Amino acid sequence: SCVGSPREIGAVENALRNTPALGLGKHIFEPVIGTVFDSLAEAYDFYNLYSWEVGFGIRYGNSNTNRHGYRTSQDLVCHTQGSPQKSRGEGSRCACPAIMRMHRSDDHGWSVVLHRADHNHHLSGTCGEKMQCNSHRRIDQATKDTVKHFRENNISLSKVHYILGSMNGSMDTLPFTKKAPHIVCQKVNREQRDDDMKKTTDLFRKMHDADPDFAFRLQLDQEGRVVNLIWTSGRSRRQYSCFGDVVIFDTTYTTNRYKMPFGLFVGVKIHYQTVIFAGILMREETIEGFNWAFAEFVSLMGGKPPVTMLTDQCRAMEVAIGMTLPGMRHRWCKWHVFRKAKEELGGIDSKKNGFKQAFNNAINEMLRVDEFEKAWGELKWAKPFFKDKYCGRMTSTQRVESANHMLKVYVPKHSSMNKFVSQYDKLRKDRNEAEDSEEHMNNQATGCARGGWPIERHASKIYTMVVMRHFKDELVKGQSFIPKELEAGKLYDLQHAYAEHKPSWSRSSFIVRIEDDEHYHCECGLYPHAGMLCGHVIWLMIHLGVRRVPDCHIMKRWTKNGRDLPDVLFDGGSGDLRPALPRSLMQNLMRVIVLELLKMGNKSDEASRIVMKHVAAAKCELRNTEMETPPVYYSRSRWSTGVECTKEDLRQCCCS
Repeated sequence: SCVGSPREIGAVENALRNTPALGLGKHIFEPVIGTVFDSLAEAYDFYNLYSWEVGFGIRYGNSNTNRHGYRTSQDLVCHTQGSPQKSRGEGSRCACPAIMRMHRSDDHGWSVVLHRADHNHHLSGTCGEKMQCNSHRRIDQATKDTVKHFRENNISLSKVHYILGSMNGSMDTLPFTKKAPHIVCQKVNREQRDDDMKKTTDLFRKMHDADPDFAFRLQLDQEGRVVNLIWTSGRSRRQYSCFGDVVIFDTTYTTNRYKMPFGLFVGVKIHYQTVIFAGILMREETIEGFNWAFAEFVSLMGGKPPVTMLTDQCRAMEVAIGMTLPGMRHRWCKWHVFRKAKEELGGIDSKKNGFKQAFNNAINEMLRVDEFEKAWGELKWAKPFFKDKYCGRMTSTQRVESANHMLKVYVPKHSSMNKFVSQYDKLRKDRNEAEDSEEHMNNQATGCARGGWPIERHASKIYTMVVMRHFKDELVKGQSFIPKELEAGKLYDLQHAYAEHKPSWSRSSFIVRIEDDEHYHCECGLYPHAGMLCGHVIWLMIHLGVRRVPDCHIMKRWTKNGRDLPDVLFDGGSGDLRPALPRSLMQNLMRVIVLELLKMGNKSDEASRIVMKHVAAAKCELRNTEMETPPVYYSRSRWSTGVECTKEDLRQCCCS
């Protein structure tokens, strides 16, 4: 049997059963000597229901404990009980004598031994008045959890209140005021701020438990405070092995409560979707900080640096890249350069209608370096310096800006560090879900295009749907050019059929050189820049009767097999590529069953009694079987950092 086992019929249920026998003017929940409760919480709820009927609020009063510290008696009193504070002059305390006193019974329940119903003050008459009492503004635990889940998804408090009203039938039926959810959120925020770093490392442990390849790094100052924190998942690390050739890094997001800039390392996947490789919180954006960030990022990703990295025009970042990753190509984000140019140009950018378009065309369309060197000098962002450098079709950090925008939807302002990490993980998982959806659509698509050129049909068999759309767009562009042979089988000049209609500065012809009968080199530089064939080459291949895309021009990262990952890339197993744990499935099943029970229990009083009886029995059984989960300890290694949150241990973590 259950210790302190619930009676077959609780006090609240018993009172509701006896309602038909009550006469006019009688209270449903009025306490009487000998009324028994299973717990203090049940007693509080019962007396609070009674106080609502009468028109007052309640609170816990005096209690007695024995020499072993065991509580033996408890008073529940009117909220106005006690002496008024003389220093304040005004107040609600008026020494009200109303009280319900209980003693603990032998079976650990509680029994009413005294009930005094008299009051010496005005009693509330309307629902609005009654709800001003603290005890009638209380939110039950289930509703608190609902409020917490809403806020974790960054839903505003006003919307939370309206949603709860809708769930309860109307705003008028809510048993608490609009301020109550705000108080709940304040308490949750305080709990999250307390021991924030300890909770963050505990969260990392849980992530490591679910994903053995999850890893994080810490950098501490002399006082043991966190200076930099970087973390990544097993799936992100495996994706980096396939798509880490080009990485975008940006640190413009600073909404956590410590005002620490948040940086994202992102790339692009086979479906041209954004992939998040790692997240980092930094105390300061200094050369030393970026040196640590880049070195730890490469270390977490298996020691292989990216081919190209795009950043904003941060001088400290540029110096750090030169020191830490000297062999990597560094390019500035074109979007940041354009924004800076707009600030420097002032009103000319908007006052002269033709200037902006001409300026953009000059930046995006010119191909020859010498055209730019005459006026601009050596740059790190203009197309002439980009066209033969692989960037995976990326010239801007706007993918990071987009990820930062999504993160703002997930993370409320002034979040604690552990909340920030938790919500970031939700964003990462949603991005993975979007990839899985795109992968499913790609697999369901037909294997090859119907009709069209043979090379087009071959391309549709190897490329993903998104990349194939780019292939077709390039093919359409290429059809505007007429190939002219300059050297048999080796050199061709593709001239635009309507060159006279193109701008004077725009090129109307492109030279394509062929080596070893399969290596095509076009002046436009699209393939070395993006890993995709340009329209000039595709159209020339069709003109020459080529039926298949040469293997040397098929970049695996854009193919349907582009994310073929090794079974074990890092020590620790398959990480979060494993099937999801059945816990979430079980939780959903239980939720469906509980909602069904609620619906069935609402049909009649007898149905309600049956549901409450079996729910009470289930709670009793769960109490008896409930055990503390034994702690799980992880060995320190290069990839997993299961450590206690102490200054010395954190230092060991950083040095491991």
